[in-house]
Amino acid sequence: MTTVTATDVLVVGAGPVGLTLAADLLRRGVDVRVIDQAPGPASTSRATSITPRTLEVLDDLGVAGALVDTGVRITDTEAYAGASLTFRISFPPTDTTRFPFLLNTSQRRTEEVLTDLVATSGGCVERDRRLIGFRQERDGVVVQVAGPRVSEEIRAGWVVGADGGRSTVRRTLGLPFRGTGADLEETIVLADVLLDRDLAPDRIYSWFNEDGALLAFPFSESGRWRVTAALSPEEMATGRFTKDSLGRFTELYRRRTGDDETRLSDMQGFSVYRVNQRVVDHYRRGRVVLAGDAAHVHTPAGGLGMNTGIQDAYSLGWRLALALTGGDDRVVDDYERERRPIAEGLLTSTGGLQRLYGIRDRRVQRARDATLRTLLDLGPLRRAFFLRAAQLDITYATARRWPWQRGVGVGDRVPDGPVRRRPDGRPTWLHEHLRGPRPALVLLHGAPPTRDDRTALDGPATRAAGLGVPVLRVITADDGVAGTDAGVTTLIDAGGTVHRRFGVATPAAVVVRPDAHVALVAAAHRGADVESALRDLWIDPVRV
Repeated sequence: MTTVTATDVLVVGAGPVGLTLAADLLRRGVDVRVIDQAPGPASTSRATSITPRTLEVLDDLGVAGALVDTGVRITDTEAYAGASLTFRISFPPTDTTRFPFLLNTSQRRTEEVLTDLVATSGGCVERDRRLIGFRQERDGVVVQVAGPRVSEEIRAGWVVGADGGRSTVRRTLGLPFRGTGADLEETIVLADVLLDRDLAPDRIYSWFNEDGALLAFPFSESGRWRVTAALSPEEMATGRFTKDSLGRFTELYRRRTGDDETRLSDMQGFSVYRVNQRVVDHYRRGRVVLAGDAAHVHTPAGGLGMNTGIQDAYSLGWRLALALTGGDDRVVDDYERERRPIAEGLLTSTGGLQRLYGIRDRRVQRARDATLRTLLDLGPLRRAFFLRAAQLDITYATARRWPWQRGVGVGDRVPDGPVRRRPDGRPTWLHEHLRGPRPALVLLHGAPPTRDDRTALDGPATRAAGLGVPVLRVITADDGVAGTDAGVTTLIDAGGTVHRRFGVATPAAVVVRPDAHVALVAAAHRGADVESALRDLWIDPVRV
């Protein structure tokens, strides 16, 4: 017998992407179901690196702290030819984010934390449930789901395919999954092993020889490392290193590093796979949307695949909530318009990084290393490298921006920075006050506001408060008066750092989207524009 049920959103896939989306929707009051065909959660580490931007996303959801507490903070990477250090890359000291490091932790741990978040938010993961098929109707999707002892028809307002690179949802839609970028022809082997070697636990190590590179990433368990290598054609031809064998994996490690003394033990999660780079033609068809690996897959170089998928979910959640609570469905089309170029750019950048690390000619390797040493000694290039690796430079801006242009524009990530809260002077960060499912209004006064400044910005503040939107008033000095307005949080930007990052010289109102990107930068007197932008982003459930 087939049961018939209904939900607002059906998420197919309970990996980090599907779980992030479910948690984000649940906090917005959306009815969500999550199904996964696997009988249990992931048992291997799989994706390990979490970027600063993804940590900001997870912090907004309330779980970054749990991951940071149990993961490894990485701020350096070192590259060697045998025992000789060839170059070192260090993240520069920065206060552009509260998370100035890569976090290394197992995907298993990431999924545990997100699954707990879904459960505490009132949801659950329904495992051993397989999507059989679906048909689209004008106002939703009818989905057939099968389990060991159940057959169910689910009527969903929206369906999101977060079911990985072999997505059943994508294949059912019939969307092409086209290869783009370089044809890398690479086979990767990896395993998590114990290394009996004295390595610093806060960095990534790389070793290069004529066969290519071998990389090691630390875990919090003492001595545990993720070791990964791209096999050369000669190594592939022997067939020696594609077998689940500790002895042969040890041989590969020693060939690449020149280290014949370190003992490898307790090998877990051995895997072999071909590098694949693809992106789907469209992220949406009707009421069915794709996210994460279902929409794009990348070489693991840079460790950005899972991160980009989590950020897909973060961009999609508030849009689906808007569409479900009376907004225009076209807001979901903007998800593809913004996120697909990010995936395409990632194909290019990770493909280039894979080729850079895949150089096998020793002379070319030495030239590469010398060039990197020179470039990374230049402060601006080192900062640019950090922003790219951290994913803090992601923007949805459509207007051309030049490197020398300061400040933010529509579509940019809202800059973070240290501030103090009025009236107690407690140290805090701007992004801490942007947490939550709603948009926000940031009023940038500069120096203690004059009467005219306050009057001009009081209009937008009143309108925002009336919509139930948080209002942040940011000033550069405490006049002892600001901070008394009901519903307004006043922050003191004593050094003017936050103001400089926004790039505003006169009082301004900044409308912040629920995903912490800029929706509008307006002069103080444009209160009507501010209200319109906020209404486009937020339908207060109390008023619906």
